[in-house]
Amino acid sequence: MCGTSGGGFALMTESISYSNQAELGGVYVFAQRDGPSTGTPTFTAQ
Repeated sequence: MCGTSGGGFALMTESISYSNQAELGGVYVFAQRDGPSTGTPTFTAQ
């Protein structure tokens, strides 16, 4: 199990792509934490 937040998932997509090309089985769970946010965005939209 490996957890990540923000831009960390962008670094994990390469290994997910390789596992799909090699036809390896895997379970991926995308979840969002519960509770209030910090109030500041991680990435700007503009």
